Amino acid sequence: MRKQLKYTLNSETIVLDLGSTSLLEEHNLETWGDGPQILDCIEPLANHLNLSLRQLEKVYTNLAVFYITVEKGYSRIVPAIVFLAVVKVVDSALFNCLLYQTASYDEVSDKLNLTNMSVENQENTALFDMTKIIKVVLQDKDGSEKLYVDPEFQDIFIYLKHLRIKRDQVIPLFAKQISMFEIT
Repeated sequence: MRKQLKYTLNSETIVLDLGSTSLLEEHNLETWGDGPQILDCIEPLANHLNLSLRQLEKVYTNLAVFYITVEKGYSRIVPAIVFLAVVKVVDSALFNCLLYQTASYDEVSDKLNLTNMSVENQENTALFDMTKIIKVVLQDKDGSEKLYVDPEFQDIFIYLKHLRIKRDQVIPLFAKQISMFEIT
């Protein structure tokens, strides 16, 4: 099945085909099998934030920077990487706050209007899952301890332990990689 992004621009629906001629392939990225998950994460986030084609191209450029600066065995949490690649495009000040660990989940959620996400909305299921990961990695110690005992978040903590990445280091680690080169 071919992936498509649908945008409404000036009451005209624009469909961007993410099939065999996708932006991912046009960037000729070696993603070590992450390609399908990248598309699954970008699609709902791009629709939610109403990204333009130009913004989407910049997101893929940020992803290209990430993937060319890491090796195959590098631990990757694709939803967090995609999230950061998008945030860098839509709100560079927020991206810098994430890079320097000065933004809380509530601030990020409010700025990007993620607070009213509904898991029942089928289109936003991937976005809801992405926000769960972001919520876990942006919590302070007390908030993290509360989420740790919540069964809804257990799989995220197990995954982080498996990757041997500290929860509070996920965002700065990936943001630094995305920031290796300045793209204009």
